[in-house]
Amino acid sequence: MRLSEQLNDIIHDSVDYSIQNDYELVTPETFLLEACKDPVFADAFALCGGNLWILENDLTEYLSDNLD
Repeated sequence: MRLSEQLNDIIHDSVDYSIQNDYELVTPETFLLEACKDPVFADAFALCGGNLWILENDLTEYLSDNLD
């Protein structure tokens, strides 16, 4: 299976984020947090009525509170 360059970058950024924060796992939440930095995702999320700032803050708070 071939992944798009964007998806590949998000996956690698998720792994890097988990390592930098000493998380044992890469979770869907870390993946989603890193996806927020992708312009295509950000635009699509905004077009669906989402607030990227709130999503990023909620994910960051969740990760810091719930992952070891």
